[in-house]
Amino acid sequence: MISHKYKFIFILLPKTGTTSIQSYLVKKDRKIPHLGTARHYDKINENVKDYCKISVSRNPYARMVSLWKYWKRKLEAEDVLVGDFHDFVTNVQYYRDKIKEVIKSVSMSRIYSNTKNEYQQIHFVSCFEGISVATDSQLTGMDIDHWIKFENLQEDFNIICDKIGIPRQELPHKNKSKHKHYTEYYDDETKQIVAKKYAKDIEYFGYEFGE
Repeated sequence: MISHKYKFIFILLPKTGTTSIQSYLVKKDRKIPHLGTARHYDKINENVKDYCKISVSRNPYARMVSLWKYWKRKLEAEDVLVGDFHDFVTNVQYYRDKIKEVIKSVSMSRIYSNTKNEYQQIHFVSCFEGISVATDSQLTGMDIDHWIKFENLQEDFNIICDKIGIPRQELPHKNKSKHKHYTEYYDDETKQIVAKKYAKDIEYFGYEFGE
């Protein structure tokens, strides 16, 4: 989302807690198009190089569990077509409650390389890499001026509010998935799969398994 009033770009990445932030920012600047949570990306095709660029990162091990629970919930509500995210959704349908088998059986790299749909791509790339997918531009994670960490959401968001000149706001946790601590869903093999796929996030943000 782009605010010309406050001169910032907030790049939304799925399953990183952006829904609450998005809702508040839209209230502060009514001219921001509210595209809805189903669309987590905005094309950046104008000169906004001087705008403050903001996004949110999340520990990829936890993000993977949240992603699985999100699509599992949508399947149970019959709110998704198998054709969307076909390989991932098909495996969630088949294994249902076995995230270890879902992770093992899905080639996330293949899903990413075989689709031109940004909404599909952005769910399976790292937060760092997702910036260019989300904006359909040459922006990368290095171009983000301020990363908010999901694990430190409120405190980091307060800093952003001060930076762009809007009042601080206590954030509700919208779209929260109900599940055990993410570490309980992994074994050594699945840890290695996620570590390899999301190596850029783990290295750049200093994430570790178990934190």
